[in-house]
Amino acid sequence: MKDKKQQLDAMIHEHQQQDSGVTPPADLWAGIESRLEERPVQQTATPIATKWWFAGGLSAVAASLMTVAVIVGLQSPVTKQPDVSEWYLLAQQMNQAQHQQVDAMASGYQLAGYEMTQNNYIESLASLRNAKQQLLLSMQENGGDAQMIDMLRWINEQEIQLLKHAYQQQPVLEEI
Repeated sequence: MKDKKQQLDAMIHEHQQQDSGVTPPADLWAGIESRLEERPVQQTATPIATKWWFAGGLSAVAASLMTVAVIVGLQSPVTKQPDVSEWYLLAQQMNQAQHQQVDAMASGYQLAGYEMTQNNYIESLASLRNAKQQLLLSMQENGGDAQMIDMLRWINEQEIQLLKHAYQQQPVLEEI
């Protein structure tokens, strides 16, 4: 152990004896220190007239930009959105909620390991969605009423029931 320690000490001593780099001359430090000291900053006084002209010019540019924006806004054609009935808006909200619920159910079933096994379920779901789209199109064109909302609610319920049946876990029979 002492042998290794002596070798280490010898290496350190040998390294210290070697030239460790270039050292700056002593008078260089005084120059560096003088540059680091704070010097008072002299402010040049700008004439007040120059400041006012600059502020006035900026104000004029801003006013002209606002004028152009107002003129362009007044001349652009205003398009009115078509009047949409409250029944149709309600149906859209119902469909959005239904879509979120169906997506959550399907992903929950798939995460749990359930699979949709029969193709007739897929066809039935497609026909329900098609009926829903036709109903919404009719509501958009004609305004809709309470009976149409009731029919939409019934279609949504049928879609949920069909999904529940489609993702039922089939019993696995074990061999004896």
